[in-house]
Amino acid sequence: MRRSLHLVIVLWLATALAAHATPVVTEITNFTKNDTQAGTYSGWTGNIPIGQFTAPTTWATPFDISANTSGNTVFTPTINSTYTVNIGIANVTTVYTMLQGYNLGALTSSAGSIEFFGSAGATETFALTGEYNIRGLNPGTASALDASVAQNVWTSSSGSLLDEQMFALSSAFATQTLTDFVVTSNSVSYNVLSGVTVNSLPLPESSLPACLALLAVASMGALVRAR
Repeated sequence: MRRSLHLVIVLWLATALAAHATPVVTEITNFTKNDTQAGTYSGWTGNIPIGQFTAPTTWATPFDISANTSGNTVFTPTINSTYTVNIGIANVTTVYTMLQGYNLGALTSSAGSIEFFGSAGATETFALTGEYNIRGLNPGTASALDASVAQNVWTSSSGSLLDEQMFALSSAFATQTLTDFVVTSNSVSYNVLSGVTVNSLPLPESSLPACLALLAVASMGALVRAR
């Protein structure tokens, strides 16, 4: 009986640690949506992603651009404004967004920022910089992204764009709850949000040493009982 119990403990801890190595992907659908893609992307041609889909990027991020009860699918802010997106998920390691600068022509300067907040005081701010991690809805001219932090999701036949950003959070967030993030727009661009997805760890980092120690003890116990 004791041998069986030791083996159960070993298997449970091994499963828990294996799960820890695999991030949990969560699509955020409860953020405020005040516009439709048809309204925001008026004049665009092509099949803009709607509903659930996997972005054709190297991250293969799942997104859900579903309409709310008002039929809206995106959030379009005003110029020189900020807006907050509530998350409420623990141990987040990475946040993926689909943000586009609402302006005409190439976006080559600061487009504002995005700041993340943890439940125990962690904060981290990333600049939104034109032709680095964000582009205009319809830049009109060739524009680039740094593929390590942003990649294209969709391009229309007329050159209009929908891009994905990847924000790797500091290790402080791995032991806190990501409560929300704030997007700040400026006079150059106001930033349209189409989708949000986060990766989180099933176990907090602080529990790993104890799990590893318990796994070692349980494994030794199982071996001793087996003799």
